[in-house]
Amino acid sequence: MEKYDATEDQLLLAWIMKHPAGIHPVMGTTNMERIKNANKALAMDLELEDWFLILVDGQGHKVP
Repeated sequence: MEKYDATEDQLLLAWIMKHPAGIHPVMGTTNMERIKNANKALAMDLELEDWFLILVDGQGHKVP
């Protein structure tokens, strides 16, 4: 979060949008602060290495 100057929800949304399956998240909120945070995630350029680090952390084991 520090590297990208982002909140946890922004980083996770950026991760989902960079997923190779081409996931299109749907925002289920009318809260303007959450919408603004989501918009910032659109502009985030998550590096591939960081994407895999998040994947590994989420799985709890190393990717071979």
